[in-house]
Amino acid sequence: MTELAMSSLVSEAIRSFGQVRLKVAGCSMLPALRPGDVVLVERAESHEFKAGDVVQIVLDGHLVCHRLIRGQGGGFVTRGDASPHADPPVEADQILGRVSRVLRAGRDIDPRLTWPRRLTARVLQRGGLSARGLSYLIRQAWRA
Repeated sequence: MTELAMSSLVSEAIRSFGQVRLKVAGCSMLPALRPGDVVLVERAESHEFKAGDVVQIVLDGHLVCHRLIRGQGGGFVTRGDASPHADPPVEADQILGRVSRVLRAGRDIDPRLTWPRRLTARVLQRGGLSARGLSYLIRQAWRA
């Protein structure tokens, strides 16, 4: 299935049922979201979004879970926690919903940006350690 078809399907599922579960594939939201985590995305109105929310957006035809940084004009600015730069501004209709729950290995994980996650995100944004490298180290540590 193409990314465009998948984003259309997810968008329709959220509109019809109010929520959808998706598996995280990328590393841009480390340390809050890891590859393999399952997120519950729930429909929300644009006036309900606030800075710090993790939202599911359609960006350049791709489904992306990123943190909402701020409102800008009639749209919003988002960024992955591990990304050094913000995404291009998105319109309200590009935001499919808010991540309300994160499941990791059968446990609920809080997606808020706590101070340890904020520190780790800063290291990823500014340091030489790539998000994929950190993801590998985290997986190895959990296996040990």
